[in-house]
Amino acid sequence: HGITKSELDMRGLWDMDRYLSPYVHDNILQNKFGAEWQKVRDRFFEPTWGDRLKFKAHFNTEKKVAAELELPEDAVASERDRNEAVLAQLYEILNNVLLLEDVEKSEVYHPRFNLHMTSSFQELSDDWKRHFETLYQDYFFRRQDELWQTMGEQRLPIMKEATDMLVC
Repeated sequence: HGITKSELDMRGLWDMDRYLSPYVHDNILQNKFGAEWQKVRDRFFEPTWGDRLKFKAHFNTEKKVAAELELPEDAVASERDRNEAVLAQLYEILNNVLLLEDVEKSEVYHPRFNLHMTSSFQELSDDWKRHFETLYQDYFFRRQDELWQTMGEQRLPIMKEATDMLVC
């Protein structure tokens, strides 16, 4: 039971690119990479609109970024450590999204777990934060009840058969 596009529209949440794509701009890069931020920006990102950036197409997944930063076996330890640190920060940026698209249904979305911990959420207007928090609470603490009940009904008999312990 995902969140539909019409639910988002009804709440005035219209900026789908902002919610579905990694949210990144120069300040985020400066905070994550310090003095190296411009090199990282030039290598992995391109401008999109306003002050926003996006990953270049050949770096827009974790797998592509990892392949780019892969070093030969005989690489110096300090170079490996640096690449691992850059990789971890780029992974964080790749995951700086609020919603994930449903793979089976178009215009249906699922909130990212702990979305309120992302810089994407933290930089929203107070009004949008409130709407996302409401949707998040509804999604994780109401809409999933039926799923948990169904799964429990399927698995509880198996658990009871497998042990003499009291299953509550």
